[in-house]
Amino acid sequence: MAAFIVFVHGVANRQGADYEKNVSARNERFRKLTFGTAAKIENPYWGKFGANPEGGEFGSVPDYETPLANGIEKLNVGPPPKTGAVPKLVELAREDFPETVDLIFEGVFEEAQEAEDAALPEEVVKAAQMTAEYAQAVPVPPWIAEDMSDDQFLKHLTEVSAAFHASRAGAPSNGQEIETLGVGSWLKKGAKSMVDRVRNAGGRVALAAGRNGAHKQVATFIGDVFCYLKEGSARDQIRALMHEAIGNAVQSNDPIVLIGHSMGGVILADCLGDPAFCQSVGLSDTRQVNSLVTVGSQAGFFQELDLLNMPSPASLPYVETWINIFDELDVLSFLASPCFNDARDMMFSSRTGILNAHTAYFSRVQLYTRLRARLKDAGVPVI
Repeated sequence: MAAFIVFVHGVANRQGADYEKNVSARNERFRKLTFGTAAKIENPYWGKFGANPEGGEFGSVPDYETPLANGIEKLNVGPPPKTGAVPKLVELAREDFPETVDLIFEGVFEEAQEAEDAALPEEVVKAAQMTAEYAQAVPVPPWIAEDMSDDQFLKHLTEVSAAFHASRAGAPSNGQEIETLGVGSWLKKGAKSMVDRVRNAGGRVALAAGRNGAHKQVATFIGDVFCYLKEGSARDQIRALMHEAIGNAVQSNDPIVLIGHSMGGVILADCLGDPAFCQSVGLSDTRQVNSLVTVGSQAGFFQELDLLNMPSPASLPYVETWINIFDELDVLSFLASPCFNDARDMMFSSRTGILNAHTAYFSRVQLYTRLRARLKDAGVPVI
């Protein structure tokens, strides 16, 4: 038996080539790394009911490319940001080895899925699982030396990960398994991509480079949030979309996993906290949501502000297990357990920087592997 997954996206998602590409890549990772290829995945798209549904510009957002346009006065000019030295992989690994490995494979996934039209090759999946398994078991490897070059670090990583995996499987290893899988070049590209992203992450360079896009995203974030929280047609249409998607999952008779990112988690918690909504989609004491997973979400915060029309502390009576994942660098993610009796909070660390942490969850290998372990404990069918 395979799980039926409903994934509810967060704010600032608008239909188009990038959206479709992200959905395809995420579905592939869920199937290959967590749920198995037989899993059914629905992705209800509610961005069409949000703020600026066609993805247009907000007139009140400053134009950072031409800041003096429209008669805007510029008060002062600061010195240009410093670039800084490019960090070596061993420097990052000595600070946080598991996160360094995870970020390398984020780049590997991007390279591989770009080349294979969203399909993840089996050799990439196997390499990611082997290295993630090793990094989780040995978070401070004794072999990391300060004078290692990036190539030496990657070579040793492939050797020890393959040997560790083989030892757990009770099989011999020639220490070169990952390299012979054909991911060596992807590893190097992934490492370079990771170093480029990590360099001065969260510092002045990253803030200057990302300010324009971040400001627009925050504007859309606020707009989408209020479109849902405000009583009216947008809220009703979004809930109707959730009614259809969750109803399909209930009708399937498969184990149900509902996953919501950001505002998607708020929408799911809001719907599942409404007994009338739950009963109308067919949920009952004998047919429940096996697992609710909220990622980088604000459900706890909005409940604390009494915006979800639930008693406090609240409960979701038709949810067996609720996992709320937050990133310590994601300022838009909140705890759920202080405000919901059912929630179990899980911290997920990233090295992406404050600007990117909110959108980085589903590009990380460890998210899928750790989620797989938690869902397995909850009795959900996973690989």
